[in-house]
Amino acid sequence: LEEEKCDYRSTELGKLITDFINNSLATFFMSENQLEVFKESLDIEPDRVHVLSSLFDEQFFSTIDSLRNEEVERNDKWLVLGSRSWVKGSQQTEEWCREQGLDYDVVSNLEYTDLLRKMHKSKGIVFHPAGYDTCPRFVIEAKLLGCELKLNENVQHSNEEWFNSAPEDIINYLHGRPTHFWQTV
Repeated sequence: LEEEKCDYRSTELGKLITDFINNSLATFFMSENQLEVFKESLDIEPDRVHVLSSLFDEQFFSTIDSLRNEEVERNDKWLVLGSRSWVKGSQQTEEWCREQGLDYDVVSNLEYTDLLRKMHKSKGIVFHPAGYDTCPRFVIEAKLLGCELKLNENVQHSNEEWFNSAPEDIINYLHGRPTHFWQTV
């Protein structure tokens, strides 16, 4: 707000979060970039922090597998996530699409499987969150369904090795996250 870097580690909340993390057995973060923000801002014990990513249930993997095995003719539409949460950046994303001359649909209030089906038929997604979004499912789902992605720097997991792998490797990584959690705790 003051257009200068905050010394967060000296604030009351920064000290509280530092104490919480340093006194926990394990604290999990959604992305490497999210973890780096905390490491840079606070004096946290590195052996207590881990990256978990997003977690998905078996129904998700079954649905993704089923959709990936369907022959589909993609349309030329881009999808924008309609959300009232400021961090999702829906309005800014729509404005960017208009500036780029993209044909897009805003998706919201769809049943989950309907959203995945619509995503599977679309050209891709545009997702430009207004603030850090640690590991958005919307982006992971789109990637696994073969969509093109137009993301901004606030999608914190977008440069991680697992996310930039082949779809089968991404699925294997995600399948292993619950086991990683339980082995850690």
